[in-house]
Amino acid sequence: MTGEHDTTTAADTAGRPARRDGLSYGTPGATRPADPLWGDGPSGFRRFERTVVIGRGEDDWRTAADAVLRWEVKRRSGFSVAAEDWGGTRARLRGRYGITAGPGPFTVREPVEVVAVVETSDRCGFAYGTRHGHPVSGEEAFVVHRDGEGTVRLTLRSLTRAAPSGPWRRLFPLLLLAQRVARRRYLRALVRPPTDQERSPRCLSTRSSSGSGVSARPSTDPHSMRAHVPRQASSCPPSRWETTTPSASDDVR
Repeated sequence: MTGEHDTTTAADTAGRPARRDGLSYGTPGATRPADPLWGDGPSGFRRFERTVVIGRGEDDWRTAADAVLRWEVKRRSGFSVAAEDWGGTRARLRGRYGITAGPGPFTVREPVEVVAVVETSDRCGFAYGTRHGHPVSGEEAFVVHRDGEGTVRLTLRSLTRAAPSGPWRRLFPLLLLAQRVARRRYLRALVRPPTDQERSPRCLSTRSSSGSGVSARPSTDPHSMRAHVPRQASSCPPSRWETTTPSASDDVR
């Protein structure tokens, strides 16, 4: 992180001559990764936003903030990311990248450009826009942020519509299904693996009986399976998933 207000968008550089392989939409930075609250966006796109807890504390924050800018949300979800302008793979404003997915002859290529970057002491991430030749048109943002209590979250935002031209346009309904699968992977990509203490049968049983929605794993001890330990009396650390706060919409505006 480089400063409290280190935020830039492609809109700051308006007037740059357009390129033939430039953005396939006209509102770069519309996902507003620097803003905690996402206001109204451009019309005609399918809008999506969701936030999940991925960790707690300084170590989790530093690890996640570094990972998000290295495209680890995409990489850990089965995509390859390569810089196309010799600028390195770390996300940077105006950086152009080629994202690929799929095996061999079924590889799908997604040309993109980073249109906004935020890097502060409590918020870190970027947004990238689709370039001509991408299967869809729009923008996606990955943002890691933390609150005053040290809870670290990942927010995913996207604006999507059919590509303006090309063979992918008629396959847009199928691409939306693939997008939903990818989103589920994105939201899990930066979650810190549970510690040994969080994996313990006692902690898992405590969370299951509290109604948190986290299932207890089978235990070899038949008594532990029936144990009910009140949350306030438990020495187990809170689960990262217990405070997951999804907020999503997928409407055309």
